[in-house]
Amino acid sequence: MTVQTRFSKYVNESLTAEKCEQSVLACTIDTSSKGGADRILSAGAQVSSLKAVAADGQVTVSGKLNVKAVYLTPEGTPDSVDYVSDFSKTLVCPSVGQESAVTVRAEVVDVQAAVEGDSIRMQTVVSICPYAVTKKEYDLLEEADGAFVKRTESKFARFAGFVEAACPVNEQYATGAVVEKVLSFNCTADVCKVTSDNAGAVVEGEVCAVIVYVSDGKAVQKNLTMPYVCRMDVGENAKADVVAEVSGCRLVIGGPATENVFEVSADVALTAAVYESYGAQLISDAYCPVKELKISRLCLSYDDYLDTARTRERISGSVETDDGVGISRIVCALEKDNAIATVEIRDDKAYVDGVLAVTVIYLSDNDDYKSVDVDLPYSVQIALCEGVKKTDVKASACDVFAKVKRDSEIEVNATVCVSAVCYGESVICAVDGVEEGADLKPCEDSVAIYYAKKGDTLWDIAKKLSMSPESIAEQNPDVGERVQQDVNVVVYREVAV
Repeated sequence: MTVQTRFSKYVNESLTAEKCEQSVLACTIDTSSKGGADRILSAGAQVSSLKAVAADGQVTVSGKLNVKAVYLTPEGTPDSVDYVSDFSKTLVCPSVGQESAVTVRAEVVDVQAAVEGDSIRMQTVVSICPYAVTKKEYDLLEEADGAFVKRTESKFARFAGFVEAACPVNEQYATGAVVEKVLSFNCTADVCKVTSDNAGAVVEGEVCAVIVYVSDGKAVQKNLTMPYVCRMDVGENAKADVVAEVSGCRLVIGGPATENVFEVSADVALTAAVYESYGAQLISDAYCPVKELKISRLCLSYDDYLDTARTRERISGSVETDDGVGISRIVCALEKDNAIATVEIRDDKAYVDGVLAVTVIYLSDNDDYKSVDVDLPYSVQIALCEGVKKTDVKASACDVFAKVKRDSEIEVNATVCVSAVCYGESVICAVDGVEEGADLKPCEDSVAIYYAKKGDTLWDIAKKLSMSPESIAEQNPDVGERVQQDVNVVVYREVAV
């Protein structure tokens, strides 16, 4: 062969979302030992401890579902149920193989609760989204002796794996009273900031704990915010998308008998999806002055993880009760669900619209426990890094509380936390096949003049003149990489006599 070629193997990995599916999980909780239930005041659910196992063409997802409900007994006093169950679901994922690295994200879409005799029937809709690492190998042209080649800077991605870390937090709260009963206790974790350095990543976040308890015959709410800082060994100069969840939380009532103290502790489980990248000067074109070359090219694009942007914003909303009865006091405000409606990327910002639904339990002027749902629409902006083409947006809420605004109006305030996983589009175009064709007659003119046309590049001219781009650029120093229209390019050749 006139042209001697050598090919090398390149690997590209990316974490891609598979098709999301919804699963309906139902359970029945017996309340007869507590005297039965009359009506539901609030209902909520959380998913946690998610695991994903890959097989050929499918992913099996398992986790825990924690459902909670505050209800009114036939005697008119508030009580609660808290039930944890395991669940498992197998999802069809054609691109997943036995050895694929997979993870999963799930969120509660809807919770419905109803009293059935002495039991509470709860039905939860959970959206489950698996993510799989797709690994592809390519044999690409590395060297072509006897030919001129054009090299283009390209970037390959590598998924380095998942890194896990645990961070315990704890806090105390002196109630100043005797705690008769805890109606609801819930903890959620959020990541506020991730700072990368040469040693890894420092994760800063907070755990929000909500306690609803009865003291002196009255039900009240206490919100606690517990910050945490944790270092994760994600590798030098790697990029990490970090998510947090509470893997376990405990509430212990201690202190003096007349002034109880809450001791709250929670275990924060941090999981980082770690991404690395490496650059390569790939051959995107080649030609030979004496041989026709038939070139085949591989051109592909992939979603390249760039960063995770986060923002927090305080929001509020209000609702009028329509029962004609005044409000004595607010008992508690509990998050029901948080749904994102639209996401638009524009001018390096993500514009996110959503609705936070909150259930407010209150005591009316005639000492009846009642509840009402309040929708808090929000519209937030998140500053993104350059080059973002696609985002995966999630929202959560913390520090939710309510107050009486007027006799029959309730105002709810909350902090909405929105994160956007940002992806850019990386393009790879390289030669993956070379086949020699017919002989070419070499140009023997000692002088050649080329009249540049609009869009011509130095490489285009070099191919037409069967010379190296470096030789043409050396003889025409005023000609750049992209030649201006109506410019004459003059070259001289050494001609054997």
